[in-house]
Amino acid sequence: MGLIGLMAATQAVAQIVIPDSLRQEGKVIHGNREGVWKFYTPTQRQLQIEGSYRKGKPEGKWFWYA
Repeated sequence: MGLIGLMAATQAVAQIVIPDSLRQEGKVIHGNREGVWKFYTPTQRQLQIEGSYRKGKPEGKWFWYA
């Protein structure tokens, strides 16, 4: 589907959906992932991975759920 939910020119809320893949949600600022991102299973739509990005790079603790 692609990027949806633009909030402003420099900030967006991304919801990227790729068939047979995880669903993802989080902020994109200046083309980089920023802040908390959540990744969901495609079939059950349950939270599978949660973590933070800073300037497009993973940072801090990440959580994997079964």
